[in-house]
Amino acid sequence: ITLTKDIQNTYVDEDGNMIFQDEFLEETTQEQATTTKCSEDSIVKMLEKLVECQQNKDKKGIKKVAERVVLEKFEEFKENSEYAVKKEKLLLEIRKTTDKGTLIYIIAAGLPDFITDL
Repeated sequence: ITLTKDIQNTYVDEDGNMIFQDEFLEETTQEQATTTKCSEDSIVKMLEKLVECQQNKDKKGIKKVAERVVLEKFEEFKENSEYAVKKEKLLLEIRKTTDKGTLIYIIAAGLPDFITDL
């Protein structure tokens, strides 16, 4: 602990001894408790698990929010989106190497006009 000039004038005599109300103070020292490598490792592992669990919760939370937003935004297109998903699965079962652009055109070709006109 560093002493300011004011504290030093109050608690230290001319010889450098620590005093309080003209009484010498006994000097004591405390050794810091040393931690073993094992306990440090276990604490580090616990903290890593905690961080990992928190990150997983955040990812799940973000995923749920995204799903909810999509469902709310496209609720009116639910029937047609189910149709599109079923058609996509069917097309991919028939031909697994179809590129995304072609797949989108094929799916959109079967949708009602009011959807394809958007």
